[in-house]
Amino acid sequence: MNGGAYFRTFVRGSSVSLVGTVLLGATNYLIRRKLSFDLSIADYGTFYSMCALFAMIFGISDVGLTQSGTLMIAAAQNRRSCDTVFSQLFMLKGGLGLLCACGVGAFAVCFGGTALRNPCLLPLAALFVCQALNGTLQALWNGRKKYASQQFFHLLVAGLTFAMLWVPGGGPVLRRVALCFLFPSIIALTAGLIYSRMAGIGAVRLRISRKLCGALFVTGGVMAASSAALTLMYYMDTVMLDALRGPSSAGLYNVAIPIMQIAQTLMVFPAVFIPIAVEMTRRKEYSRLLSFVVGAIAAATVAVLPVWWVFHRSGSFLIRLLFDAKYAAAAPALAILCAGMVFFTLGNLLLQVMFCLRKVVAAAVVAGFAALLNMGLNYLLIRRFDICGAAAATFASYTAFAMIIGIVLIRILKREARDE
Repeated sequence: MNGGAYFRTFVRGSSVSLVGTVLLGATNYLIRRKLSFDLSIADYGTFYSMCALFAMIFGISDVGLTQSGTLMIAAAQNRRSCDTVFSQLFMLKGGLGLLCACGVGAFAVCFGGTALRNPCLLPLAALFVCQALNGTLQALWNGRKKYASQQFFHLLVAGLTFAMLWVPGGGPVLRRVALCFLFPSIIALTAGLIYSRMAGIGAVRLRISRKLCGALFVTGGVMAASSAALTLMYYMDTVMLDALRGPSSAGLYNVAIPIMQIAQTLMVFPAVFIPIAVEMTRRKEYSRLLSFVVGAIAAATVAVLPVWWVFHRSGSFLIRLLFDAKYAAAAPALAILCAGMVFFTLGNLLLQVMFCLRKVVAAAVVAGFAALLNMGLNYLLIRRFDICGAAAATFASYTAFAMIIGIVLIRILKREARDE
């Protein structure tokens, strides 16, 4: 495959993913807008703080399996091999998800039932088990370059969730909201498995391969530290805001996040680039890979200041327009978060390249340093600057992660290119 073919594959996949992610970001915004009117600021903050905490717990329990599964599916030479990898990944992630949910339940019981009285605890635990299984479909579609299928099912979940929020119901409001997220995830998982089998993309075969499970854990295990660090950085700000400043601050902060998620359409590029990077690495085309990496770093560096300026100037207007004037105080945090997302996207892309090159130890060291920096800065800055402190801590850790891993990766690729 020549450079032009790589570029066309990247552009084609990015275009499909970009359109889907824009629509997904808009739908997620509508979901949060609906909840911002239906819930008090404190309840809104409580719900999304719990979501962030669950995302951290279940993200760490993934132990890198989604990334390793994507790489192994992309490298599969035939349908049978792909099905085998997909099946082992599905069973492993499902088992770990259930184990994690049981652990959360046991933790709640040990604390005298106080946590169990939270009306959205059990539905959220079930939701994240379903999302762990949906992650196997994401790995399958990314590895097989079925970007349209991936975006369709993401939109299906978001669309059904938004529709269910309009259905009246009784009982505690937070439990009803959590169930509105759970049922669409179950529907999408079932439909995705049926579609993948019928379309010949991949099927679950309930046969355990110890050798392949071991390979997934070995490959995923060395990736797990990096993945866990990224998960911590992504959700730590909301969790620490709730702990240090209370649910109202977390609620205010989570008004900025859906607007940031629309800007987060840049996040399609790492997923699209994984199978391309696998192919380049297999063919030892390190010079072309280096050109992609340098181009990505340059583009992100150039983009970050304009992105900050656009949202600095328009943040208050966007929040008043899309939510309500009572949330306008989140505007400064919004500008910082959107700028930081540029570097988070860059760092995530470079991390996938490091995984393809099997430089997982170096990646884990850099990601671990950035996560520790994130926690330390969040603790120091949130206490003094509230939501702006959380945004600044996030921006600083994303920047450090992307720049350090970029420097390391360029040195590795230059060395490999000289040996071509």
